Amino acid sequence: MNRALVAVAAVALLGLGACTKTTSAAPVAPGQAVPGQADSGAPAVSGCDLLEDAEVKAVLGSFEKHTEGLGCSWENQEDYHSVTVTIGGTGTAPGGEFPDLSVYGTIEPAPDGMRYASGNVLFFTVDDRLCDVQVVTDVSDDSDRPTAVKFARLVRERMG
Repeated sequence: MNRALVAVAAVALLGLGACTKTTSAAPVAPGQAVPGQADSGAPAVSGCDLLEDAEVKAVLGSFEKHTEGLGCSWENQEDYHSVTVTIGGTGTAPGGEFPDLSVYGTIEPAPDGMRYASGNVLFFTVDDRLCDVQVVTDVSDDSDRPTAVKFARLVRERMG
């Protein structure tokens, strides 16, 4: 009888195990390295180091700065205008080529080989890294695009 009880308990535990929630890998944000992707050992680069506070203040006024992995965001807490810079891991843009960006909606050409995406996002590459800048001060039009291009050019220059 003990064997029968052990067998029933084992089956019940296996059944419960099959019903437990499992988690998959975290989604990959623009510019992040895909899990399992080879890394060349290049040093990590923080987006917070690539724009000066004075440059961002000229666009947002006052702001709070937040580090987010390889990225950085500056947000004005009064009007929620923001600037975000994300520096992709090595290998996220092999050979300096863009990966498929169609998951970000309509993609449009931008200056210097960059690409505009919805949500005021500007994608660009630096060596083999996919990077992006998002400037949001007006969501009703494309008026933030020139500022995004300016910041992307600064990031490229400072990473080079």
